Amino acid sequence: MSYASAEWAFVVADPTMNVMMVMMMLRLMTMMLVATAAAIVVLKVVGRVVVIRQGAVVVMMMAVVVAEVVMAAMAAVELPPYS
Repeated sequence: MSYASAEWAFVVADPTMNVMMVMMMLRLMTMMLVATAAAIVVLKVVGRVVVIRQGAVVVMMMAVVVAEVVMAAMAAVELPPYS
């Protein structure tokens, strides 16, 4: 607990660091959510259509592209650091 509170105090002391860490955490969380959703979709596709393996590969590629687009959008909408 003490380590976490000390680290938190350090983060709060530096507003720019605070914003960057929050954005990084949000980005990681969205990445994990997108990856989970993509994995579920791929599993469903593979489960229903086992014969067409290329289709699953295409779905995986699309999921990767979507994840990249989400990352790029979040990077573009990043909050400016406090002055």
